Amino acid sequence: MFSSIKRTQSRKILFAILALLSLLVGVACTQAPTRGWSGPTVASGPVAEEDTLFVGTLGGKVIALENIYQNPPTPLWPEAKEIGGSKGGGLFACGGGISKPMSTYGTPAIAGGKVYIGGYDGHVYSFTTDASGSMNEFDTGSSIIGSPIIADDTLFVGNSDGKLYALDLDLSPKPNWPFKTGDKIWATPTVYDGVVYIGSCDDKLYAIDIETGKEIWHFKAEGAFLSTPAIANDTIYIGACDRKFYAIDVATEEQREAASSGTPAFSKDAKWVFDKAKNWFWTQALVYNGKVWVGSLDKNVYAINENDPTDYFIACETKGVVQTPPVLMGVNRILVGSEDGNIWAIDPQIEGDSGRVLYSEAGAPILAPMYADQEKGILFFHAQDGTHTLYALKIEATDKVDELKVTQLWNRRTDK
Repeated sequence: MFSSIKRTQSRKILFAILALLSLLVGVACTQAPTRGWSGPTVASGPVAEEDTLFVGTLGGKVIALENIYQNPPTPLWPEAKEIGGSKGGGLFACGGGISKPMSTYGTPAIAGGKVYIGGYDGHVYSFTTDASGSMNEFDTGSSIIGSPIIADDTLFVGNSDGKLYALDLDLSPKPNWPFKTGDKIWATPTVYDGVVYIGSCDDKLYAIDIETGKEIWHFKAEGAFLSTPAIANDTIYIGACDRKFYAIDVATEEQREAASSGTPAFSKDAKWVFDKAKNWFWTQALVYNGKVWVGSLDKNVYAINENDPTDYFIACETKGVVQTPPVLMGVNRILVGSEDGNIWAIDPQIEGDSGRVLYSEAGAPILAPMYADQEKGILFFHAQDGTHTLYALKIEATDKVDELKVTQLWNRRTDK
């Protein structure tokens, strides 16, 4: 039913997205959602005093944990850092002020001894990654749903006014920014070779020159972009709310130079289109072993030949929507979380449905990006429903080729 979506129907798209979010959070309009998608990020070495994990909560806090490879981990800060505030009705609010349980959804980013996170109140917050956790903030003016990313000492983050901001690491705005799209930005950007790529609810994916803040080109889909672009071999892989998944060539140096000299932006065509999914794409893909691995809200994980969309198979049939980006572990398995509360393991060497439940004890939807420590074989993930719990799993190979050993190192509530 999305094949003929026009720009004038964007309100219908947003209403449908809101309905989907209501389904995901499973609550009535009169109360705040109890599920979100703030995933964990881990810092080590000179960025933090120890291996330290940072994660946002829907209670309006940022948690920092040290000694994360031991049980139990220990808090870096004496108390979790409070963020958020009152800003009136918005994406999830039916009216009035924003309640604390709506304060953050995005995954933190780390650089230069600081951790950054976007708030639903429209502020970008930074905290030093030492024991003091000194705070700074910048107000974008509208709710932030996606995650900030950092590249070349610049932080990029979108907001619900449709603006993409570029900030120095001290949170001062960069010249020539923000960049304005035609509708809300709920997605997370990606930076590659001097260009930032961001999807918008105006059904477009934009390529923007980092230095000038000028649009190089845009790609027009038939539904909103909520996914984060994945880039490999000079190709952008991204899905949209039209049930389609796209491969698009990255911007060239010649195109960047033309945009900088004042040449108008142009409309880009896709290299190929995959149209076999039965629902939207709302997650970043993983490009590995010649295939693009991506989950859909139709509960499936697809494996698509990175050069030929007709060459594909369903790699895993989960029992819930897949909003969590797949990650690769050193045991040569692709792991993905699902709304069904399971972590699924996919064998990338098998052509077909190789998905098996790896871990089922979370008992709550897994909607946030996971963090895979390849070197230590540890998976960190945030399971979220009425109670929110952070998990650390040790994943090891066994003598049996098709089996993995999973040991829970620890779990910790994040909603208290």
